[in-house]
Amino acid sequence: MPTYVMACFRLPRGLCRQITAKIATFWWGKCEQETCVHWASFQKLSEVKGRGGIRFRDLEAFNTALLAKQIWRFLTAPNLLVSKVMKAKYMKDPNWMEKNPSNSASWSWKSIHSAKSLLLAGLWKRIGDGRSVSIWKDRWITRSEKGMVSGTKPEDYTLEWVNELIEVGRWKTEQLQKWFGNKDAEFIKDIPTSIGRRKGKLIWCYSKSGMYTVKTGYAVARQFEAKQCELRGHDAETSWEIRKHSLWKKLWHMKVNAKLKHFMWKYLQNCLPVNEVLSKKLGKGEGRCGCCRKAEETIEHLFFSCENAAEVWKMAPVRWDGLQDKQHNLWL
Repeated sequence: MPTYVMACFRLPRGLCRQITAKIATFWWGKCEQETCVHWASFQKLSEVKGRGGIRFRDLEAFNTALLAKQIWRFLTAPNLLVSKVMKAKYMKDPNWMEKNPSNSASWSWKSIHSAKSLLLAGLWKRIGDGRSVSIWKDRWITRSEKGMVSGTKPEDYTLEWVNELIEVGRWKTEQLQKWFGNKDAEFIKDIPTSIGRRKGKLIWCYSKSGMYTVKTGYAVARQFEAKQCELRGHDAETSWEIRKHSLWKKLWHMKVNAKLKHFMWKYLQNCLPVNEVLSKKLGKGEGRCGCCRKAEETIEHLFFSCENAAEVWKMAPVRWDGLQDKQHNLWL
C-alpha cells in the first residue's frame, strides 16, 4: 500500500484500479501471468466483515481519508512548520476552504484541498469560552443533527458570538427562550460551559475523542460512496441483507482456523466454482453434478444433497438434524 504517497497526493483513478486489480488477483489465488475469475466484485470485498466483506481497502476512499488528515493538522497544529508554509502560501484567505485552488497551485495542495468535503462533514466546534464560536455560522450544538441553529437570524438580533449567551459560567436562559426554538434552547442548555478561559477548538464529531483519525474518516468516506451509488440508481441494501449482518459476525467470531473462515465466506457468498456457477458465468459444461450425475451441482448439492456427500456426513462425528428442512434456505 503506497500510504505515504497517498497522504500527500491524490492518486489517479486508473492507478487505483491497477493496484486494486493486483490485490483482487492475489486474493483469488492466481499468478499475474494466469487469468482468473473474480467471483465477487471488489466493492463487496472492500466491505467490512460485519457486512459480508473481507475489509480490503477502497483505495480512493482511503486516499481521501489520508488527505483530510493533512487539513486537520493544518487547522489544529498551526505551529508546525508545514502548517506555517501552507498558510503563507495557500491559506491566506480565511475562506480558503470555500474556494477552489488556483491553476498555479501545486498538485500536492490541489490533492489535499480535494478532501475538504470529507473533513467538513464532521468538523464542529467545542465552545470553550465561546469567544471564537459564531452563533449562526458554526456547528456547535452537539445534540442537533446539523449542529447549527435551526432557524434564521432575526433582523433585530445583534449578538454574534456564543460567549454573549453565557453569564458567569451559565447560559442566559431568558435569551435562549426568546430568540431560539424550544428544541434548540434545550440542546444549548445541555452543553457544558467552560469555567476558565479555555478557548474553543475544532472537533471531529465522528470520533469519541473529538480528534480526526484516518479510520473514522475512511468509514465516513465509504458511507458517502454508498449514498452516491444509491443516487446513481444502484441497488440499495435489502432488509434481508441487513438481517444477515449478525450471521456474518458469528462467522468471523468462530474459534476455527482463518482458512476455514475464508472458505465458509466463499461458500456463503456463492463464490465457489461448482458446475452450476461455471455453466452460468463461463458457459462451461452442463452444470450437472460430476459425482452422481443426477442433479445440478449447486453448492448445497455438492456439500449436502449429493448421495456421496450424504455418505460422508454419516461417517462424520457430527449430526445436523433437520437438514432436509433447511435446503435452499441455508441462512436460516
